[in-house]
Amino acid sequence: MSDINAIRAPILMLAILPCVGDDIEVLR
Repeated sequence: MSDINAIRAPILMLAILPCVGDDIEVLR
């Protein structure tokens, strides 16, 4: 399980970061 999480974690971060960046720009 740890190996799968190690692979998923970076992918989830890359998938979430753009969404968070858009939200921050909208708040500005």
